[in-house]
Amino acid sequence: MPEYLAPGVYVEEIEIGAKPIEGVSTSTVGMIGVAKRGPLNKPALITGFAEFQRIFGGTESKETFLSKDWGKHRYLPYAVYGFFINAGKRCYVTRIAGAGCATAQTTRGIGGQDIQFVASHPLQVEAKGPDDKVVESPGEWGNSLIIDLEKGSLNLLKPSIFKFNFTGDGTNRDFVVSHSLAKENISIEIDGLEATNWSYDAKNGIITFPSPAPLPPPGSKIIVTYVPALLLKPQNYIFTFSGNGTTIIPAELDKNKLMVELKGVFQTTGYSYESSSGKISFDTAPGLGDEIRINYGPPYTFIFSGDGSINEFTILSGLNVNYIKVEVAGAIQDPETAYSYDPSTGKIRFTETETPPTGDENIKITYTPPIPQVPKTAITRFSGNGTAKDFILATGLDEKGIRATVSGEHPGPYTYESLTGVIHFESAPPSGTDNIEVEYTPPLVSVPSKYTFEHTGDGSKRDFIIAKDLVSQLIDVEVNGTKMNLDKDFTYNSATGVLNFITEDPPTGSVGIAYELKDYLFKLVVKYEGNVVETFDNLSMDSTSKENYFVKRINKTSSYVHAKDFRSETTSDETPALPTKDAKFSGGSDGSKDLKDSHYIGKDNGPNNRTGLKAFVDVNEVRILAAPGQTSANVVLELIGQCESLKDRFAIFDSEEEATINLVKDYKDRFDSEYAALYYPWIKIYDPLTDDNIFIPPSGHMAGVYARSDTERGVHKDPANEIIKSAVGLKVDLSKGDQEILNPIGINCTRAFPGRGIRIWGGRTISSDTLWKYINVRRLFIFLEKSIEEGTQWVVFEPNDEKLWARVRQTITQFLTRVWKDGALMGTTPEEAFFVKCDRTTMTQDDIDNGRLIVLIGVAPVKPAEFVIFRIAQWTGGSAVTE
Repeated sequence: MPEYLAPGVYVEEIEIGAKPIEGVSTSTVGMIGVAKRGPLNKPALITGFAEFQRIFGGTESKETFLSKDWGKHRYLPYAVYGFFINAGKRCYVTRIAGAGCATAQTTRGIGGQDIQFVASHPLQVEAKGPDDKVVESPGEWGNSLIIDLEKGSLNLLKPSIFKFNFTGDGTNRDFVVSHSLAKENISIEIDGLEATNWSYDAKNGIITFPSPAPLPPPGSKIIVTYVPALLLKPQNYIFTFSGNGTTIIPAELDKNKLMVELKGVFQTTGYSYESSSGKISFDTAPGLGDEIRINYGPPYTFIFSGDGSINEFTILSGLNVNYIKVEVAGAIQDPETAYSYDPSTGKIRFTETETPPTGDENIKITYTPPIPQVPKTAITRFSGNGTAKDFILATGLDEKGIRATVSGEHPGPYTYESLTGVIHFESAPPSGTDNIEVEYTPPLVSVPSKYTFEHTGDGSKRDFIIAKDLVSQLIDVEVNGTKMNLDKDFTYNSATGVLNFITEDPPTGSVGIAYELKDYLFKLVVKYEGNVVETFDNLSMDSTSKENYFVKRINKTSSYVHAKDFRSETTSDETPALPTKDAKFSGGSDGSKDLKDSHYIGKDNGPNNRTGLKAFVDVNEVRILAAPGQTSANVVLELIGQCESLKDRFAIFDSEEEATINLVKDYKDRFDSEYAALYYPWIKIYDPLTDDNIFIPPSGHMAGVYARSDTERGVHKDPANEIIKSAVGLKVDLSKGDQEILNPIGINCTRAFPGRGIRIWGGRTISSDTLWKYINVRRLFIFLEKSIEEGTQWVVFEPNDEKLWARVRQTITQFLTRVWKDGALMGTTPEEAFFVKCDRTTMTQDDIDNGRLIVLIGVAPVKPAEFVIFRIAQWTGGSAVTE
């Protein structure tokens, strides 16, 4: 009760009168069956056939849907199409599959053209469904998926080269850079000239110009450059094979940079390289197991002896003179004055002004070309004879870099023995010419992910030199263990590499500066059957990224794949190799041969974990239920049982395709229910897969007609005498006499009428109870009961007295009056159409004491004019017509 303690005006809101009841939808359908892809046992709301094709695959693959494996399970796409072509609006689809169904997947490292800071992070991608959750989409369809991993349009892992700028003061020999760098990747210039006499302390990150080397003079510009080397081990590209297979290395390499060894002997002739395919062909086939070693990359070293008269020495042609270094007796020669190089002939010629060199092996010519940006994968192909399971690769390979396929498919389990180089296929021995393909991608060498710069503040210095071109957001700064904030405590100038403290006082004590490579943004392209269907740009490996973390982005929006980041489940040494193009999916299987009634019926594992037809229990909106083409008594009884149990939905089921009149009678005799209807015969529609007409079960089209009738006329209109859109024929042409046999026992016939098309010519349930023999009566009561149930939830726990009873009567009366005005109830007045009683005549005191409120409702539903009879008699003044 409200309290009124102080004088004043009080305004209060109260409820009086009836609460409106909103009628529930009666045209939402639930269908179950086999689809090409999509989530399993998870009802998915579909609002159009295009959406069905996007999520479940439609009828787009002739090979799959005409396969004998699918048989009677292939009709779901046609039924869904029939539902929407007949003006259906909403359909929940549950996809099922047999026990042998498996999800296609591929596991790849993350990479692309710019791989400097990627340590082959593992990425697992699988075929998926449309749910926001990670929902698998098993099936052979996934074997047609391909993903490309490419460099994203953003890359926070800059720079690829670190530069540290210092100024000499004539007294300092030590300069602090980052620790744990690789000395061989450090170069130093002083006033533009290369410095050679220096050392590097990796533990403390100090560059030192040791005595007696001269000190960098005052005002000199000292540039320390560090290029992180993320190359294959070893530094150059080496591909090793055995001589019983076709040798393939990356295509479009520069032949002049290839060095081929056979059984340890360098080959200058006797082989060719096909640039377009990457194939190495030998004039004489190497013997079984002969080691073939192909080197592509830096450095090439050539040693010559001079006799004082020869001034020309031949190396390789087609080289870049900028990467050639010539030494005579350990002294580097000046290319401007000492020698020249002719790329057409490959000759190094010492100039006329120079004395021709002399000495045994004292002429050293080194060619160190730039790191070639080529694919890092080599391929060997073998031919199988159907009996051999062992094939010889090179020894000493890293098993994690091996990927084998047979005829483009995953061959099942296989092993590799590093000591012998043997790859062993554990399943059936492969066969076919050059159809066994083994890719080898050497694992990448990781680089430090964090660079640190340790300094000491003296209370007067605000500027500290670190590397140039860093991303300021990735710089972490601490002073005596306290974190500093960018733009509040310090700023960073990427052009000069200077970090400037803007705090009130310059720092004193330990100044720790760290630059961590936290992220790598990449692009994932999804291809299906050769066409790009999805593109995800700027995906991140950082799980803390709200917008770009690849698992969240892909799994939330992709209709084709879902991703899994399993870095937490494996060490970096177990990560897969790094292909970047055409990562094919494999392992997908439809499992259609294993389909049984139990897969359609499903299991009740509790809310949101049910399978098969039982999964529709979780979908309150479904009012019509169908399993197109499934005529097994077990499946039909499950359809009917769910409708009878929930009392808020109606089942439509099909006869056998080849059923005769007698057979369909016997079939119907197995069932008796006021919650189901049977339609006969099958209908003929156009099939774009075969470019021909085919027969399909009618339940999907009938559900669409139900929905159309509900929308245009109302649920009280029997869904009969309605055109079936897209139907061009019938499996059996029924006559009036045939229907006189079938209609009385509740089999709804579909007939073709000249000039009026193909129509549903029956509107009965399969019930033997004459009170419920009409479909519209049963479905009208479903509509009334569900609407009243949902519209009176407010009554629960209200005071159970006359005021509440009156309000309940008023609420239901207003609702039924509206239903009567819509033509769903008989009578010329509301009193003739229905009554609502809720008073002492419907409840005893015991009912009230036990918390029961009982309402008695009676309605007079309209019945269809199933038999229209015109009685005509002669009359002397003419004719009279009576009904």
